[in-house]
Amino acid sequence: MIADLFAFRCEKCEKKKQSDLDEYTIKIFRIRQLKAAGYPFGANDLTLEEWEDLGQVEETMKWQTKTPSK
Repeated sequence: MIADLFAFRCEKCEKKKQSDLDEYTIKIFRIRQLKAAGYPFGANDLTLEEWEDLGQVEETMKWQTKTPSK
């Protein structure tokens, strides 16, 4: 799953299409969107694994890519 996240982050990567990601990864990205929009998640609303994966996504999205912008 983490490899899919890295590929999704890269604009030049062929794996960036949402259809290439598994359902769980898409779910984590949707949770991230809801959280960013202010949805009030409680500590027990997600499993420990989901919280950890959400944190990993947040960290991954902060990384700068080495791909030049157009």
